Amino acid sequence: MLHVGGIGDQLVTLTPRLSGPGEIIGLENGNLCDNTPYASPARSTRKGKLIVYIRRTGEGALTFTAGGEREFPGSL
Repeated sequence: MLHVGGIGDQLVTLTPRLSGPGEIIGLENGNLCDNTPYASPARSTRKGKLIVYIRRTGEGALTFTAGGEREFPGSL
């Protein structure tokens, strides 16, 4: 789960990017009223959170970045 600090309950649309041996297979924010497809390339946060489902396709490090109004980097 990606927790985006400093945005509180605001809705922020993020576009996650992944480099390395893996692929993003879905995004979820827990908002039952949001019917955006899981495979959509971008999704709005809910209460500052977004669940990103990732499938590994090989060995090695994955680098994850979620971009929107600002960047949110991370490593897996």
